[in-house]
Amino acid sequence: MEISGHFLARTYGLVILFLIPITIGFFRKSYITTALLGIIFFLAFAEGALQLLGFNPSYNRLLRDVIILVGFFSVYSPKMGMMSQAEKNIIGILIFFIIVSYLFGESSLFQLALFVRRVGFNFLLMYYVANIKFSEDSFKKLFHFIVGLFIVQIPISFIKLFFFGIGEDYIGSVSTVAGSITTSLTLIAVSYLLTRIFYKGKVKYIIFFFLFLFFAVTGAKRAVFIFVPLLILVALFYMKSIRFKQLLLIVLMIPVSLIFILKISPSLNPEHKVWGSFSPAYVINYFNQRAAVAENSNVTNSRILVFNYFFNNFINKPKDVILGHGPGIVFPNGKNDIKKYGSGEQYLLNKFGLGYGSRLGVLWLFFQMGLFFVVFYLMFHYIIYKKIKNKVDGHNLLFIRLLFSVYLMDMFLYSSSFISPSAITITFYSVLGFYLNNNFRSACTYLSDTIII
Repeated sequence: MEISGHFLARTYGLVILFLIPITIGFFRKSYITTALLGIIFFLAFAEGALQLLGFNPSYNRLLRDVIILVGFFSVYSPKMGMMSQAEKNIIGILIFFIIVSYLFGESSLFQLALFVRRVGFNFLLMYYVANIKFSEDSFKKLFHFIVGLFIVQIPISFIKLFFFGIGEDYIGSVSTVAGSITTSLTLIAVSYLLTRIFYKGKVKYIIFFFLFLFFAVTGAKRAVFIFVPLLILVALFYMKSIRFKQLLLIVLMIPVSLIFILKISPSLNPEHKVWGSFSPAYVINYFNQRAAVAENSNVTNSRILVFNYFFNNFINKPKDVILGHGPGIVFPNGKNDIKKYGSGEQYLLNKFGLGYGSRLGVLWLFFQMGLFFVVFYLMFHYIIYKKIKNKVDGHNLLFIRLLFSVYLMDMFLYSSSFISPSAITITFYSVLGFYLNNNFRSACTYLSDTIII
């Protein structure tokens, strides 16, 4: 009897069962503010599975936003010194540009609200986490819960491979679409694992490193072929003192990880199968063909050529360079827009002629808000990075450096995953909040000493 794709998809939604044991373990005896954060993480990491079981992802994200607001105002106090003066100044400037861009741009009030929700709630989440009064026990429970949510994506990826094979749909339990999340999630996990590998040197972390590479490949994402070796080199650059054993490990991990990715990626080996042969000549020819296709198609489909397109089309439009087209202009303005142009990437392509490459975070912001907003937006993140860097050392310092390296890679070279509401933004801004939290000193010690897996 033939099994329908719809039945397989609904059945795959049962992977949410993998998340239940670790979720129950976390919520036992958790404080309310910590529990709220745990609910946010559960909803983000279960979004894809819940959608297959009939729970609309729009409602999922709305519920997360409501919880973020409740959490933020549950810890907010005007006297708590939540932000430095530099942070307040930058946020004020960002708000100023949002207002001016809206007044002189083309977006509606509805689109403005969508933009503020998309960008602003990430900041609210960060400051919410930064001001939770963690006990050491509650932080440990939360930390293990988050790690567990990452780890269960690995067995789920094997189930996905069995059900559907390799493809951009069904990204663990996290999403039913948006394969780029696979790469970003993998790079966050790899950033943490690299710090454990280089500081602890245990085999189990190396095993998990390669398992997460496998997770990325099941999402049909070839970017890890470039980003993972680059991330290893970044780790090497930031290691102030390095032992021979560490150096040897780094030197070996780059070629081994490259060969592993090529062999398990069907599109990158001649046999087009998982665990095919290793053929550098085939890979070079494959990327040359991809480059040729990009040159002969819509230039905005290429993540590299799209920058030249934006430069040529904006250089003689000072208003668009300074203020963009308006906050939220990339979102359909109601049902009529969706009927006429489609939604998501189709909307950008049909209304503005912008292809796949224009999804890059910096271009996504630039098109809507202009150059100055992008500069101050990135400056805000740099201030947060410097603030955290001055608080931590050792393996925590390496991790935060790698995490921000992943953030910049994604924003400038890959996608807008660190802006869009997903498990990526929930994880990234929560981690920033952890490190900004004044109760995090003991947690840093815990992170340095614990064996979590």
